[in-house]
Amino acid sequence: MTSKIDQLTDEQQTQHREQAAERYGEKIVEDSEKRIEALGEAGVADLKKQWFEICNVIYERRDYGVSDKFVQEQARKLHDWVNNFWDCDIKAFRGLGNTYNSSPDFRANIINQFGGEMPAFLEQVIAHYCENSRDQ
Repeated sequence: MTSKIDQLTDEQQTQHREQAAERYGEKIVEDSEKRIEALGEAGVADLKKQWFEICNVIYERRDYGVSDKFVQEQARKLHDWVNNFWDCDIKAFRGLGNTYNSSPDFRANIINQFGGEMPAFLEQVIAHYCENSRDQ
């Protein structure tokens, strides 16, 4: 089962769940699953749309660089978006940015949506946001 916005197969999603449980603990993963379930199909679809809209703006403004005020506003929106799924502090968000660029599955998904330079650029945008966040 895949869609344009969510390109991970059921097997890949299972692997990522196991990795998340190892990294963050089973309780955090279970809490995230409960949040997703509570959203319902319409809520999840809306969040997928938000993901695409936020990242599309970042992609469209890539020529302005990672420190561009508007790009950084999208990074803040992306951080807020991630918090729909789990309580993601700045350190975890920076790690997630790294995962977007280093995980073959996430990279392929992002490349399929936005092009080959997007995973690295997204990681850099998130890193800049985290380095300059008041929440450090």
